[in-house]
Amino acid sequence: MIHVSQKDIDCIKHLYETEGFTASAIAVKLNIPASKIYAIIKGHKFTKRKLPNFSVTDLLNIKKLYVEEYHTAREIAKMYNVSHWLIYKVLKYLNIPLTIKKPRKYTEEDIAKFVSVYEEGYSAACISGNCDISIPHLLHLVRKHGKKVRNSGSRSKTIRKRNKKIQEENEYELRVMEHYIPYEQTRKELSEKTNLPAWTVYKLAKQLNLKFKQCQLSQAKLNELKTEYEKGWPTSSNEALTVQELAKKYKIGVSTIIIYAKKFGWKQRCNTSKRACNG
Repeated sequence: MIHVSQKDIDCIKHLYETEGFTASAIAVKLNIPASKIYAIIKGHKFTKRKLPNFSVTDLLNIKKLYVEEYHTAREIAKMYNVSHWLIYKVLKYLNIPLTIKKPRKYTEEDIAKFVSVYEEGYSAACISGNCDISIPHLLHLVRKHGKKVRNSGSRSKTIRKRNKKIQEENEYELRVMEHYIPYEQTRKELSEKTNLPAWTVYKLAKQLNLKFKQCQLSQAKLNELKTEYEKGWPTSSNEALTVQELAKKYKIGVSTIIIYAKKFGWKQRCNTSKRACNG
């Protein structure tokens, strides 16, 4: 439990009643939880914060300092020896928006310098940080002078990445078409000739509607494949090959074996979780 001394309580009372600090602001200032500050204010029945007895002249002067001379609330608070929170409350009481910013005026020479530096290749963020000008305002001035605004870094990076991908796809297509012979080679053979991944060749073949040599087995080889396929998964008494091993042995694709199995109604192989078919 956090112990709060009488000195701290007196300080909280002064900040809350006299200087106009909020409970949250007091909590930050004294490094005490806000819930504890609220409990102290309620328990000791501190009077509600009131605006100091500013005269009409003071109110008009605060308005002039903030709206016309662009002083900050903290600067005005120092002039009147009060908290800046209290100045914010006065501004709110006078219906003055708290987001007034001092307008920046640039000479024609400054604007020409901004545009020329931007044209030299410096980024808008770099110019904004060094020349005290917002990025939107800088880009507005660049457009106003009839200059082209460059793409942002993230967008240009995306465009470069996309262009690189298109360039690679065009190169792959040229390599495939250079070595492609209709109906005289398989996708795998074309993949080996072009030194491209089999999946890339398959995708390009689908896009370009390429025709490949069909792997056809003799009836004797087909019967042999059927026998091997229906053995199922390897067991202690029955050493069967996997589909991948069968594909390598007969030099055909895995998908081709599966198509044969469905087409000719071969017996379904055992599930991978049930390797011991006879067990």
